[in-house]
Amino acid sequence: DCTLVEAKKAGQTFEVQPRAESALLDLAVLDSGRATTAALPLRKDETLVLGESVTLVGFPLSGLLSSTPNVTRGNVSARAGIKGSVGQFQFSAPTQPGSSGGPVVSDGGELLGVAVGTLNVASLAEQGLLPQNVNFALDAKYVSEFLAREKIAYQEVPARTDGNMQRANEAAIAAVVQLSCYQ
Repeated sequence: DCTLVEAKKAGQTFEVQPRAESALLDLAVLDSGRATTAALPLRKDETLVLGESVTLVGFPLSGLLSSTPNVTRGNVSARAGIKGSVGQFQFSAPTQPGSSGGPVVSDGGELLGVAVGTLNVASLAEQGLLPQNVNFALDAKYVSEFLAREKIAYQEVPARTDGNMQRANEAAIAAVVQLSCYQ
């Protein structure tokens, strides 16, 4: 429901237009009309390893925290979402409002998923529960199906087992832009 969407990268702001979207997946492809070489490849075999290290990059708490990308680290905690829902996986990298839509990246630099939410800690605290770092991402399998259906090119690569935190951070930071929605 945005009348204008702007992207910001490396101090430059530019308008983007929706090219494809899915309300069901809470996913969209935005077109800036600019070429990029920093797209994240998707992991080809779609295997999530429990305990696998991941990096989340986003722009949390806009206006309060830094306007540069924020990087958090965690692990794949479960291969399913809330109450075992399929299509999502659970990860432990700290997540704040503004991280939604950010890439969840393996140490090999592959996109494993897209951050979609976190547990409502305030609601659970009223029940005496204090969960920590219980966050969810849309599995990259559904990202690839969405892109294929919309005829949008993407790259898939086999799982890279020789990765590290630096590779993940560099790949994710290079591929993200901060989005602003004006209504």
